[in-house]
Amino acid sequence: MHQIMQQEFEQMRASIDRSWGNSYSEQEGVSVTAVKVWQTHRSLLALLTIYLLFSAVYSLVTPLFEAPDEMDHFRYINWLATGNGLPHLAADLAAAGHEIGQPPLYYALLALPVSLINTDDLEEIAPMNPYWREGAGMNVHYHTEREQFPYHQTTLAVHVARFGSILMGMITIMCTYALARYIIPAQAALAAALVAFNPQFVFISAVINNDNLITAVSALVLLLLVRNLVATRPLLSLYVLVGLFWGLAILSKVSGVALFGVILIALMATAWRHHSYRLFIMGLGLVTISAALTAGWWFGRNTWIYGDPLAWDLFLNANQGVMRALLLSWTEAGQWAYQLVPSSFWAAFGYGLSAPSSFYLFVKMIMLLALAGLIKWGVNSGRKNLKSPQTLAVLLLLVWCIIVGIMLVQWIRQVVQAEQGRLYFPAISSLAVLMALGLTTLMQSRPWVLRGIMVVLAVWTAVMPLLIIQPAYDQPQTLPTAVTIPHPQQVQFGAHIHLLGYQLRQSSLQNGEQLVVDLYWEASQPITDSYAVSLTVTDAAGQVVSSLDTIPYQGRYATAVWRPAQPFKDTYTLPPIISQPVPGQGHIYLTLYPWRQTEKVLPVTVHTTDVGSSFTLSTIKIAPSEDVRMQPDVEIITDFGRVARLMGYDMADTAVAGQPLPITLYWDAKEPDGQEYTVFVHMLNESGQLIAQADAPPQANTYPTSIWASGEQIRDQHILLLPANAPDGVYHVLVGLYHTQTGKRLPATLPGGERWLHDAVELEMIHLGK
Repeated sequence: MHQIMQQEFEQMRASIDRSWGNSYSEQEGVSVTAVKVWQTHRSLLALLTIYLLFSAVYSLVTPLFEAPDEMDHFRYINWLATGNGLPHLAADLAAAGHEIGQPPLYYALLALPVSLINTDDLEEIAPMNPYWREGAGMNVHYHTEREQFPYHQTTLAVHVARFGSILMGMITIMCTYALARYIIPAQAALAAALVAFNPQFVFISAVINNDNLITAVSALVLLLLVRNLVATRPLLSLYVLVGLFWGLAILSKVSGVALFGVILIALMATAWRHHSYRLFIMGLGLVTISAALTAGWWFGRNTWIYGDPLAWDLFLNANQGVMRALLLSWTEAGQWAYQLVPSSFWAAFGYGLSAPSSFYLFVKMIMLLALAGLIKWGVNSGRKNLKSPQTLAVLLLLVWCIIVGIMLVQWIRQVVQAEQGRLYFPAISSLAVLMALGLTTLMQSRPWVLRGIMVVLAVWTAVMPLLIIQPAYDQPQTLPTAVTIPHPQQVQFGAHIHLLGYQLRQSSLQNGEQLVVDLYWEASQPITDSYAVSLTVTDAAGQVVSSLDTIPYQGRYATAVWRPAQPFKDTYTLPPIISQPVPGQGHIYLTLYPWRQTEKVLPVTVHTTDVGSSFTLSTIKIAPSEDVRMQPDVEIITDFGRVARLMGYDMADTAVAGQPLPITLYWDAKEPDGQEYTVFVHMLNESGQLIAQADAPPQANTYPTSIWASGEQIRDQHILLLPANAPDGVYHVLVGLYHTQTGKRLPATLPGGERWLHDAVELEMIHLGK
């Protein structure tokens, strides 16, 4: 028996050497030289180098715990690293996190290097953002300078664990390459590139997630199964390794149990191909024994402690926050999978970060081309050579892809937001080989197209961290001391939040436009709570026409992590005005309050004066949405300097003492100078005595001359309150403009150049009578 196993070992080594293109020379003393490896597998080595660079960048730009469940994955690792042993699924749930329901292999492997690092600051390093589900930014955690390089304590431990995941990703890529060499040797690099240049695969490999280990081990199992399936003489000893890796897959994630389906089919296909029932029985026995020796203790422990080999009920209880109250039907779950899994398989970062739509269109095109090519291969080659090793291997990979798909749909039925492409990664190697086969079949006469597709995919993978991930978590730069802050302010909100200044990006708004405001902030002391910044715009009638409530820096820089004495600029873009605002002078109000607690508005102090709970940041012109031309009842064209033209007015020719007399003036703005002018409306008797007056800025200061724009027309009503004791008779009404601060009247001239006496335009006389 020992001699048989030794012979099989030599055959296995020779087979592996052939599959990798190696040769062995006793004289050389080594199986291959470095030169030989480079010559034979330089494309793989290049892919691995690029992958390492990509994954390093993804890891560096992704803040701590901003990947799916990374916090709880690390808490499990840290639990083991600090010597606590395997956690109890009920007693240790609160302390070790909900991922303790997972098998322990991934966490135990990474706990070894993490155990060498002090992680006492774990609960402090990246505190939870309790409001992220409520629109307070994309970041699930608050991030500070403690996460920056050089790394220390928990930050260092997380990056060390992430590097371990990156190495697991390398194993997956190498297995994909080796797997493809058994089916499409000339395009093995293409299959590996479809994995290495998948942005989502690189992202998940660059963070802490047990999907990385189950993906790598599943690829190893498929590689060994395919090797024996296509071999002229299958090696029984390889099935010992199959069982070993299957057991490791089960210890990586419970879904590893499903590998039994593809193992069973592979054993049947191999036995059928070689017409040997003995091969099937012995292979199944070796796989089962090897797997039982590897993972059996885990089932035994669960049975002993929880009365269930999988501890399934406690596992579901640990994840009860995401479990559905009612199972989805298979049809509903399948629809969710169809809509969301393909896109998230390629790119879905953090908690809700997506790639540009053009990228999803690009990868959809790749998948459709691959599917078309695979169908073409099946019709032209696979159907005619059903018993060929290549066809059987392709079918085996297809079976595994289907099994993983069914598992994912079943998981979607049970779990909310389980429509995640990363959960399909145990089949990524198989899928990549099938896609490479399809693309090669469809474009075998155009290899340059395949190279072009891979280059574009690599470029997309390279730019995603800088295009999508880093901007989502970027924090503001501290303003240099020499910077000039526009519109300086001395406004304090609460005890420690200071508004240093502001800048409006535009001087006016109209329907459909957005207001952009820069605010300059500084904290005088550390702030314990997270406050929302509320900006409100009202129109000339005081109606709210636009508002924004947000955590500073689009949720990325909450007040709870502001660094004292480090001023910064924050830009706010308010929603567009969609109502019909009243044109004129609007106002911008600024308030701060704890997020979702609008009743606890912070008090505002300007200089040393309390001004209440709201600060009037600025005025802003609400411009008319249409250029309306007006026609007065009486025309009386008069220019007031270069500022404005009076086109005419509306006024009754009779009035009653003690009653109001409305007078509407129609102005045409010529070349406004931004100054404040007051309209005077005076009523005089025959002796020239002032009987009544209505001096006010246009439209009762809701449309002052300071916001007029050249060419616009303004309808301006003034109300003369006539004295009750005014005698009957004829009265004169005079109108004009004077500078609000100096009182100096603007010159009033007729079109011919004649100047009105005292720069006061006389309207038609009013007959006053009871």
